[in-house]
Amino acid sequence: MKKYLYAAASLIIAASMLIVPVVYADRGETASEPEVSEEQSSAGEEEADPDSDCIIAGFPGGSSKPVIPAVKETVVDVGLCYGKSAPQEITLSAPEGSMLYFDGSVYRTLSFTLRDGKLVCGGREYYGATVRSTGTTVLSATGYEYDGKFILSCGEQGITVVNRVTLEEYVKGVMSPEIGTKCSYESRKAFAIIARTLVFSKTGHRGFDVCATSDCQVYNGRHDADAENDRAVDETAGLILTYMDKPCLACYGSSQGQWSCSSAAAWVGSDIPYLRCVYYENEPYTTYGGEWDAARSWTQLSERLGKYTVTGTVTDITVAERDPHGGSYAYVLRITDSGDNVYDLYYASSIASSLGVRSGNFTIEYTDTGVILHGKGNGHGVGYSQVGGNAMGCDGYSFDEILAFYYPGTEIDTAPAK
Repeated sequence: MKKYLYAAASLIIAASMLIVPVVYADRGETASEPEVSEEQSSAGEEEADPDSDCIIAGFPGGSSKPVIPAVKETVVDVGLCYGKSAPQEITLSAPEGSMLYFDGSVYRTLSFTLRDGKLVCGGREYYGATVRSTGTTVLSATGYEYDGKFILSCGEQGITVVNRVTLEEYVKGVMSPEIGTKCSYESRKAFAIIARTLVFSKTGHRGFDVCATSDCQVYNGRHDADAENDRAVDETAGLILTYMDKPCLACYGSSQGQWSCSSAAAWVGSDIPYLRCVYYENEPYTTYGGEWDAARSWTQLSERLGKYTVTGTVTDITVAERDPHGGSYAYVLRITDSGDNVYDLYYASSIASSLGVRSGNFTIEYTDTGVILHGKGNGHGVGYSQVGGNAMGCDGYSFDEILAFYYPGTEIDTAPAK
């Protein structure tokens, strides 16, 4: 008996989206300034421009001032704390030479606590708050410095913290945590374009545009900021990858094992023309965990694959098909159990997840008690390889040649207005 399993796999579909500013509504009476122990003054209060969009900051119980003029350039709302990660209290601090601006006054430090569904600061209650800085701001929940504004709201589990920054500030905050500070310069420029592109192809997250984790891209603000990374962002400012005049889904990962994986082999329902297999012989995939072995006994395989309706003890696994666009990633894993039932598990990402290994790029060695999987690559393998792109830069390729190699058929264009 042969059963076909289509294991659940999540796929992010490329979509251009609008970044919508969070606008808090006026909620009633004007209240006095909060009493905060840190040094403060009323300097810096601004009059609203009646012809501009705006965000109402502070509003203790409904304060309608001050009004902060809306940012005129492209901005990105980054979710730093939300859901289970949302804290019950946070502190925002201004480093030396900076000041925080909130509710018509300036401060060096502001602390907020969630109480009865409201933010409490200096003994006053707020339904939400927008805090901006004359420089950078340190968030207690992460310990990192950030550019831009902080938008705070009351979540079900804690204080939702969103960092609103310009698009270029956001990209600079992604560079070091994602590719480090030792990459070839052309690969830095290539990655800056990739990171910028993903902002336009990600779907929204619970009231913000992107998160700050590897579920989107790791974003640490100005933590570990690097001058060469910043320069690469500046030199490619406003540039993204497009396919047929639309922002493309610029997938990337740590390493691939020389062959990349096509989107068709990686995820259910996906066959994207510019995410096909490419081969780069000089990719140093053995670095950063890209060469690995994983032993699995038949008992362990039975436990792992049991969730995919394998009913008996697993007695055999084979790679029945590899990437239909060429390449070495497993596309169909054929499983046989003690009842001579045969099951096909599809898609490289689901196969890797079900086996508990780093990628779907592996060969199988059989032992008396099970198998040893010999693997290459670390991640889904689709799109750009971070170590491969770095190697191409070292081999003399320019940033546009690197992008054309990993995303064939795409073009470099300016980001659409938002």
